[in-house]
Amino acid sequence: MGESAKIQSKDMQKFFLNRDKPTPDEILLNTTVENLAKEFYRSPAQFSRDFYAAAGYSVHEYQRHLRLSQALCCIKNSQMSLAEVSYLCGYSSQQALCREIKSLLGMTATEYRETNAYYFLSTCDNDIPYITEVSKVHIPQTICLKFYHPVLRGLESLAVCSFLRLNPNYNGRIFGRNSTQYRNRFCYELYVEDTGELHTGGFTVGMIRPAYSTSCAQIRVRNEEDEISAAWDWLYSVWLPKSMFVYAGAADSAFENTYFEEYTYKNTQIKKLRLYLPVQRQNNLLKVTLEQKSLTFLVSDSKGFSAETEASRTVLQFLARSCPDILQNTVQFYHQEEGSHCTCGVKIEGTIAHDESLRTIHYENTRFAILHFRGIHMFSKASAQLLAWLRENGFAPSDKPFAVYDITESEDNPDMMVYCPLEI
Repeated sequence: MGESAKIQSKDMQKFFLNRDKPTPDEILLNTTVENLAKEFYRSPAQFSRDFYAAAGYSVHEYQRHLRLSQALCCIKNSQMSLAEVSYLCGYSSQQALCREIKSLLGMTATEYRETNAYYFLSTCDNDIPYITEVSKVHIPQTICLKFYHPVLRGLESLAVCSFLRLNPNYNGRIFGRNSTQYRNRFCYELYVEDTGELHTGGFTVGMIRPAYSTSCAQIRVRNEEDEISAAWDWLYSVWLPKSMFVYAGAADSAFENTYFEEYTYKNTQIKKLRLYLPVQRQNNLLKVTLEQKSLTFLVSDSKGFSAETEASRTVLQFLARSCPDILQNTVQFYHQEEGSHCTCGVKIEGTIAHDESLRTIHYENTRFAILHFRGIHMFSKASAQLLAWLRENGFAPSDKPFAVYDITESEDNPDMMVYCPLEI
């Protein structure tokens, strides 16, 4: 993306920061791409590209999902007929609305009205710190070089600079990703374009990876470790759940099946990085169900930088000592955070005698709103999405939200459910 295009994309993203009336969603539903493009002094094609980079949607896809989300809200929360809903939400006919609901949800509009599930669109974030571009990426044939070092911080830069010092005339592409620690040494894998004879002293030479192409969400960042970490966190935990995409990586170790980075360099100095996250299209409507349940969790609390790790360790160590059968069979894990405070635990049946480092949380026959995700998402953002949905649909929470991770189907890609107790 050229410099002028980047400036335009940043400009475009200001659209989502505007909270004056009418709202951005109202504008989008009541105008055309051509009229929006005129507002930003650019062609419809350029506007569409900038919108896609900012939101992860095409304009028409966003309009379609937003219109359907509003229609589903009306079906659930009003006594309007389907004909009235279709007219209000801009559908050409009741049949057109019913066809879209059937295609997307696999149920009729009447069945949806009677189920306990609510589907809605997670609208664009009003905090867009990075320009995100989604496109097909071609990766050339590469050679894997593993770099081991006892210090984690700065490991990536050290690996790249070591390779460039060994190969001062190298002009190929360089990719990298974190790898598995070996004893007391951390590992970073370089994937360097196969340009002929390479000097690899100090590296462990791995497999040759064939060329391939894949769709990736991409961000450019400066070579600063804190910014790189923040960009990865934002891309995976914030942008991805709100986009039209899901992570397309696999659990195995193949280079093409996971996230990675590409380095822009001059001489032996790294200038910038491009972060790549493999993605594929998804049905973007989020699902909330209303369910009545009795739940009990054994949890521990902690504060500070490593609060989640400490709280989890306290519970797991207690169960390993006192109740190994529960630890072996548990598949649901509790998580709740607020600021630097974190509470972690496991779902249990009945009561367990425990020491003062632990406590029991019990909900008896409680009505919950439950937001469902596949995979782990940032808790603060997911809980904010659920609370926003509750406000918009007239529900009042009786307590703070918490998350439950279910590893029944997959430990690497668990189901995440954000629970919020409701007032009766």
